[in-house]
Amino acid sequence: MTIREYLLLMTCGSVIASIGWIIILLRVDPNEAISTGHLLFYLTGFTALTGAITALLTALRKAAHEHRAAERIMISSLRHGIVLGSLITVSLFLSSLNSFSIPAFLILCLFAGIIEFIFSSKKTDLQPPQ
Repeated sequence: MTIREYLLLMTCGSVIASIGWIIILLRVDPNEAISTGHLLFYLTGFTALTGAITALLTALRKAAHEHRAAERIMISSLRHGIVLGSLITVSLFLSSLNSFSIPAFLILCLFAGIIEFIFSSKKTDLQPPQ
């Protein structure tokens, strides 16, 4: 899969998830919704955020590092998209529970940093072309 195809797929998926999120936002009453409505709200929001962040990071990394292997660019962008999307979604969820605070956000950032450190320190067999 080329980066162009990957970006097209991520962008289309993100647009579809964003449309779904907007529909849920406009049609579902949070006071009357059962847990399924809340789950769909956070799931579509996470999917839209992850897709948008991943597509943006992939495009920026490809423009800045044309010599890097496409797989390495896609993997790191997807990992960062998932971590940032999770951070934003969990922050929004904690805010809805009135449990969001600066220490909670710092703990989330620390947790995201630890996850990033663990995954970025793993050796991969993807080598850039010589």
